Amino acid sequence: PPSLSFNDAVFDVAPAIKKRNWAESRQVTVLTASRRVLAAFDLKDAEQVLIVRRDIVPRFVRLAAEEVARSNPTLVGFTSTFQQTAAAIAIARRLRPMLPRARFLFGGANFERDMAAEWIAHVPEVELVLSGEADDSFPSLLRAIDVGEDMGVISGLSWRDEKGTVRQNKPAKMITALDHNPTPD
Repeated sequence: PPSLSFNDAVFDVAPAIKKRNWAESRQVTVLTASRRVLAAFDLKDAEQVLIVRRDIVPRFVRLAAEEVARSNPTLVGFTSTFQQTAAAIAIARRLRPMLPRARFLFGGANFERDMAAEWIAHVPEVELVLSGEADDSFPSLLRAIDVGEDMGVISGLSWRDEKGTVRQNKPAKMITALDHNPTPD
């Protein structure tokens, strides 16, 4: 299937609203880019959805990216569980021109092993992914980035090498002795 950009998610319900009798049906079929999208909401909700998509989401993405860029980091980390992936990628895309030398690291349940390789292969902003427990691999990755060590030895790391090839290292070991970890602050 063709890849979709973040803006492909925009759809205009106004033409469909004019064709429907809202007293008879709460469903409206919207055609966008030759795709049918079924939306179940009333007119008031449709207007709110468009306001959120048109005004609030872009403003949030811009403000979040500006806040991160203000500290000029060399590594930006994103974690994603459930429905956070689109927002994380949108912010990363906004950050890329602001931080052209920064590395982008993703992790969380939405980036585990096989999914990590696919995200790296298809989304340029996803260049490093730590899968599994990263208690040991995250500090190792920071050292590797800082001093230029081989990333091929970092457990749980999926990454794109300098030739653009997706690489996946051996899985990270499960942490069983939790008492050895520092207490979070």
